[in-house]
Amino acid sequence: MVNSGSTLFEFGPFRLDLRTRRLTRSGESVNLAPKAFDTLALMVLSRGRLVDKAELMKTLWPDTFVEERNIVQQMFLVRKILGEQPDGRPYIETVPKHGYLFAAPVTEVGETGAELTPAPKWHGRRAVVAACVLGAIASAVAYWRVAQRHAEASIQPSVARSLAVLPFRSLVSAGDDEYLNLGLTDALITRLANVRGLTVRPTSSVLKYDRAARDPQAAARELKVDSVIDGNIQRVDDRIRVTVQLLSVRDGTPLWADHFDEPARDLFSVQDAISERVVTALVANVGGGERNRRVARRAPDPEAYELYLRGRYFLSKRTRTSLERAREYFDEAVRKDPAFAAAYAAIADAHILLAVFTPRPQRPSGIQARAAVLKALQLDSTLGEAHTSLGLLELEDCQYAEAGRDFERAIDEAPGYPTAYQWYSLYLKDLGRYDEAVSAIRQAEKLDPSSLVINADVSLLLYFARRYDEAIEHARKTIEMDPGFYLPHFYLAMAYEAKGRYRDALAECAVMRRLHDGASRIVIEGRVYAQTDRLEEARLAEQELNALAGKQYVPPLTRAYLPVGLRDVPRVIRWLEAAAAEGTCLRQVVTDPRFDLVRSDPQFNAFLVARGFLTNTAPQIR
Repeated sequence: MVNSGSTLFEFGPFRLDLRTRRLTRSGESVNLAPKAFDTLALMVLSRGRLVDKAELMKTLWPDTFVEERNIVQQMFLVRKILGEQPDGRPYIETVPKHGYLFAAPVTEVGETGAELTPAPKWHGRRAVVAACVLGAIASAVAYWRVAQRHAEASIQPSVARSLAVLPFRSLVSAGDDEYLNLGLTDALITRLANVRGLTVRPTSSVLKYDRAARDPQAAARELKVDSVIDGNIQRVDDRIRVTVQLLSVRDGTPLWADHFDEPARDLFSVQDAISERVVTALVANVGGGERNRRVARRAPDPEAYELYLRGRYFLSKRTRTSLERAREYFDEAVRKDPAFAAAYAAIADAHILLAVFTPRPQRPSGIQARAAVLKALQLDSTLGEAHTSLGLLELEDCQYAEAGRDFERAIDEAPGYPTAYQWYSLYLKDLGRYDEAVSAIRQAEKLDPSSLVINADVSLLLYFARRYDEAIEHARKTIEMDPGFYLPHFYLAMAYEAKGRYRDALAECAVMRRLHDGASRIVIEGRVYAQTDRLEEARLAEQELNALAGKQYVPPLTRAYLPVGLRDVPRVIRWLEAAAAEGTCLRQVVTDPRFDLVRSDPQFNAFLVARGFLTNTAPQIR
């Protein structure tokens, strides 16, 4: 390789500036995605010699496993931009079964524009292969990395460590494109959440900012982040135009801004380009441990990816109808592209969430969810979201060893995914590892501080740890976030009952009745009445629960909680046996405070021993 230290190179009508990461054609700026720019830079720096696929993988995707298809895709993008040389040959030639060669003459240019050193022309493939020596490769890679770091630093060496991606806005009102705005936002959040050292607010936290009139800085302050991504998107005929900027919350200055004008079929490439440039702007030293080990994803079929984005849009709505539509779009996406791993993982999530809305003894959705998530992991074993979903399914099936491995793998693969920590905390509390469970749910809260469900679960995990005063305090804080949200009232009533604050527990039950009346409220009232010797009212609560069960499904485990208050152990055991017959994992009974009233009963303990849940190594209940 011939190089005098210049960062400017000219070939044909093009000028490549490594310092500013800019490519121009006859003085006009050419938009090139980051990975495609890096590919072109490496080929120009390695001109006059063959660059094999192994070197491309090692240089462009360090510490990452990639398919050869990713290399082919980047070469295709670069060739499409460059076109052909005047003699009709491509600028980058393919050497079958060996690699690629930059075949055009290149001139290094000084800062003032003066020519420095003309690069040698290629005089045959044999000479190229002969020139392919290790020293030259090392020099090229080292020089390219120095140039890349210098270019990144010139953008903005930011120290931002938390980020929110606001929903993209349409420049022109087009209802059918609403899915595109939120779908691209969700996909970008998922991608950026896998950057180690960067906390990214999840989609659920930013949905309320999906409106035309908004103040990005105000939104960022509410979300408690250092920086925010704000952008517009427009579909014009068969093209997608995206304008995006990364803003510092501290002073409102743009850390980075760019625009994209791509064919509608290249949505995946647009998302990939935006995420790469954001990471470059936020984390200057990407090679210094700031990035999580990332696996370059296979580019899905464009039509399948568009269907996937539509599905992500409806998945984020979290209603029964929207979840069913999301599942339909994901199903269609995998029919279009049977190797689309992320779409299979999304199918599993849709089934898991739908099960929340349709509790019943037999859950075919669980079987379908497991089949989908296993297919996703068969296609891509590095999907942290898929490992999270599989961990929850294994937890529900009492497969604790497998669940633990999958949750830990999920956190390793997707350290910015709050649901992984949230569901991992449920696994830990079932094992009686209360301090670790609280730490896990606190990490989920840190990643998504505005999530009502996660904040409510902080109270639940504190309750299971028998830290009732803290559970009460946090439940109250969650209620302040949204007084109409049901779960913190439920958990607060549970904590009040455990503390013996029965009047306060009944007051919360009254609130629960107004918000979302059901079995949980009846159970707590019955337990309070039983513990305060209001036995007739406790029996009436049982009758009310039986009447409700005649109209809708009430899980047997839920029905077991009320006779605990009456110390009626035979009936408690009958309901637990009914729960086991339905396939409910009863390991949680060992650690659930609601069973503490009968914990010392020999018959109750004999039942747990017979079921294999109480042994010499069982969790100690405080």
